[in-house]
Amino acid sequence: MAGWSVYMRNPASYGFADNLKDIPPPEIYEWPVVITAEQTRAAFDYSTSKRGLLFENEGLGVVERGKLNQIAKGFVYGNGRKTITRLDSRKSDFVARLIAQEAGAGHQVLVWTVYDEESVILCEELGKYAGGKRAVAVLSCKTSADERSQQIEAFRAGKLPVLISKAELLGFGLNFPCCTSMIFSGWTDSSEQ
Repeated sequence: MAGWSVYMRNPASYGFADNLKDIPPPEIYEWPVVITAEQTRAAFDYSTSKRGLLFENEGLGVVERGKLNQIAKGFVYGNGRKTITRLDSRKSDFVARLIAQEAGAGHQVLVWTVYDEESVILCEELGKYAGGKRAVAVLSCKTSADERSQQIEAFRAGKLPVLISKAELLGFGLNFPCCTSMIFSGWTDSSEQ
């Protein structure tokens, strides 16, 4: 990209119209969620370093950070993702309430997750706040191509207020100008994602 891209701080400097001056800066919010005792035990069980585990990433490997990422979300994959152990976590409930709040305010909400199980848990938790209505779609690698296209189009048309997916399924090349709220439920070591 460095060979053909141009970074412009102000398009007017290059003779283009300055269409960006009226756009407000993005609003970014971060909320800390307290770890449960079960998550603390699981983190120490899965950790190989045992030092500074809950408070710093320094010295932790990719696999270990991935396990801690899963634990934070209320589950742990085991046996090559063949088994799933659910854990008590406050995060999924908090994120689901946040999604419901944004959707209830009339926003189109795109929720970025890292793991399929994380998406499943969020969808389950969201059911508590949606009054039994299913106004959410979860796109995973198990979603058929036809169903995926239908859900994406429903989201773009405003018929589906909440779409939950992962960057590798939606984040490369799709445009959602209809989306007025994004929630990042997870993180990875991937700079691309």
